[in-house]
Amino acid sequence: MQETMTPQRYTFGYPVLLDGKFTEHVFRWHRAWFAVTAVLHIETRVSAGAIGKDAAARYLCDEADAGRITPQEAAPNPRELLTAGPVPLLHPRMKETPRNLAAARVAWRSVADDRWIPQGGYPGADNPWLLS
Repeated sequence: MQETMTPQRYTFGYPVLLDGKFTEHVFRWHRAWFAVTAVLHIETRVSAGAIGKDAAARYLCDEADAGRITPQEAAPNPRELLTAGPVPLLHPRMKETPRNLAAARVAWRSVADDRWIPQGGYPGADNPWLLS
């Protein structure tokens, strides 16, 4: 018996596109994958590990198929999402422990030495940090 593959309806990226429309995005935070729904901006922990990113994207597709979210025509311009004003030392999800504060200070000095400008607080060593 020959196995058939169904075509993948979504395009994985940090914005997830479903049939060419923007459903919102997925992200990884300390080994777990989260999906954020369009318009509502609700973060949902979906999975962890190697299957996490695909599971998070499929979650957004399932929400759209069930009619709980509506894919949008266009993804927002990343430049429009940048914050203005002072940036905090730590990402809002990071606890203010002595260890996290020390690691954040080292990281901030390192990116300043390379003339990068953080667009948000330090998210921890294993998470992406938006710099410009």
